[in-house]
Amino acid sequence: MIEPVIVAAREKGELGVFNPTTCEDGHGQLQVVYRSAGIDRLTRLARSVGVGGRYERQAAPVLRVATGDPGLDSFVAAALANSEEDPRFVRLPGEESWFMTIVGLRLLPYTPGQKAITVLAQVSPDFAHLDVTRLLTPAEFDDRHVIPLPERVGGAYALLTRPQMPGVLSYVDYYTGGPSSVYLSLTPDLAHRPGDRPLLSPRQPWEARRIGGVGPQPALTGRGWLVIYMAIDLENRYSVGAALLDRETLAVTARTPLPLLTPDEAFNRRFPVIDFGLSHVIFATTALVDEAKDAVTFLVGCNDIAVGRVIIPLSEILAQMDAVG
Repeated sequence: MIEPVIVAAREKGELGVFNPTTCEDGHGQLQVVYRSAGIDRLTRLARSVGVGGRYERQAAPVLRVATGDPGLDSFVAAALANSEEDPRFVRLPGEESWFMTIVGLRLLPYTPGQKAITVLAQVSPDFAHLDVTRLLTPAEFDDRHVIPLPERVGGAYALLTRPQMPGVLSYVDYYTGGPSSVYLSLTPDLAHRPGDRPLLSPRQPWEARRIGGVGPQPALTGRGWLVIYMAIDLENRYSVGAALLDRETLAVTARTPLPLLTPDEAFNRRFPVIDFGLSHVIFATTALVDEAKDAVTFLVGCNDIAVGRVIIPLSEILAQMDAVG
């Protein structure tokens, strides 16, 4: 059962908290950054610290834009002023500090012709500041959920992406015109993406409308990279799936034929939608893998109103997977 661990402070005008990203800070604490929706229904990043299963609010992280290009700085700052969305803690190859990918919007939410951008920020040692240094999104894409692998592959950075056609909630694959899918891009410097190749496309009924993008940064296991992703069926019900990638080739070797997590009516009663959010929505944006303890700890966004927590044995996830030939 998914238990709520961070709930909206509605008495302070907060309507929802959701889509958390989490890392261990080296001091026995979990740093959790997530989306917080105010009464204007715009979202800003918020932060909590977890110790022993309890999560305490902290001051919101301060975003600072410093790409070295004044024109790009203005563009990125404007996109983040429109909305701060979908943070992901990530490690970069050869780097010891934490980084974070963050999504901004080129126009205000729900504006026709919308395009999402993903930026890369360096996280300060005290987790109080996020210094945006790079844009990860090509100009022609609506491209959120750009997630790098923590290792180079053949000397290149490997990015998992979800390029879409611009538009308000269009979810149309940029390359095929079909349901949106996850792609792999190999880039020498994070600034240039010479080409994307298909990686995860809808296969099962619970994925039929679209693959909603990768959740947390993939984790390396004894069987390869564990990728957690979201998928949506034709009735707009969200689910969480998993796939394995070969460590060397990044080919998909296995996928879950059934979802790992899916909202049911008990879930909707536990996380009731009042004046914000959507029913049957779950985003698994944190997956802390502990192979020694055979555990994956998920922090998930629940109906866009709360952050929930659930632990699934890693062996159980791997046992559910079907080989991809």
